[in-house]
Amino acid sequence: MDDAAPGQTGSAEHYTYDIGPEDPMSAAIVYAAADALDCDPLAMPELLYDAVNVDALDAMYPRGGHKHSDNPSVSFRYCDLSVTVDGDTVVLDATTTVDQSDG
Repeated sequence: MDDAAPGQTGSAEHYTYDIGPEDPMSAAIVYAAADALDCDPLAMPELLYDAVNVDALDAMYPRGGHKHSDNPSVSFRYCDLSVTVDGDTVVLDATTTVDQSDG
């Protein structure tokens, strides 16, 4: 059994966070990363805005109880974690790198 809070599973290397129906995607990512790194969400070592276009992310995954299974998955690096948003789940992985090349 792992030590993740309800709605969360995983270990320090691989962490899954189920997003609440009203949580903005950007806030859910910050909270998931803070939980995975065991730190305060207001004291993160990197701003999410520096890792991804937050407005575009929130527009791509609008909240309010809607399921997002038709939306493409998005992956990026944030606080030395590989972040993958897939539907209503955020997966964080400390052991995976994300290819951010342009081509």
